[in-house]
Amino acid sequence: MLAPVSHQRRRWIRHAVLCTVVGTLLSSCSALTVTYNHAEGLLLWKIDRYFKLSSEQERLVKAWLADFHSWHRQTELPRYVEFLRQVQDRWSDGVSPEEIDWAFDTFAKLRSELTGRIAPAGAVLLPLVDPTRLLKDMPDTTEDWLAYRTQRQQQFIQFLQSKPNPALIEHRLQEWMATPEKTSYVLSRQNLRQDVKMMVLAIDRTVTPRQRTRASEKLQKLIRQLETLAAG
Repeated sequence: MLAPVSHQRRRWIRHAVLCTVVGTLLSSCSALTVTYNHAEGLLLWKIDRYFKLSSEQERLVKAWLADFHSWHRQTELPRYVEFLRQVQDRWSDGVSPEEIDWAFDTFAKLRSELTGRIAPAGAVLLPLVDPTRLLKDMPDTTEDWLAYRTQRQQQFIQFLQSKPNPALIEHRLQEWMATPEKTSYVLSRQNLRQDVKMMVLAIDRTVTPRQRTRASEKLQKLIRQLETLAAG
């Protein structure tokens, strides 16, 4: 029997499930392809919204995004395809706690390697940014998440104001993105992982063979889309 889940964790679990549903819907239409192919423009808008780029900074970011997007398409998408194929294979006869841990750990590894690619670019851009121009408004969200974001943003601004050298910026970015501090929010997310794991195991026990086949077909469609995107 599953242990009771707090109201806040239920909200997080609903959010995780919603993201999964949205991902499935995206994989069933052209939205994924359109979004990925226009990722450079979307990311530039997001970066500019946060850093309020000058014309010269925007030029540098555009050039880096073009290089990053090309690398991601050629190098990372094939790795996502391989990951999803393994998920598909493991899902075919039901999942175990160890397989769910494997999925979490593999995702974390992929995320860490992305961080390693992003940090050097940040080391070039951030010395050019005026910390006082950073956007400080954040959307209304959970109290723990807001407190976490506020604390991390203040640390980030103070760090930039100290005029660190590019090597230190790159090291700190990798540290911040790969190993977040042990705040109450981060610890809550670790607890969420266990909650999601238990939920997935419980749902998996109720899945019929037909539903499992249908899910595998949808996953295969997503794999084909990623293969097409990787081919350019």
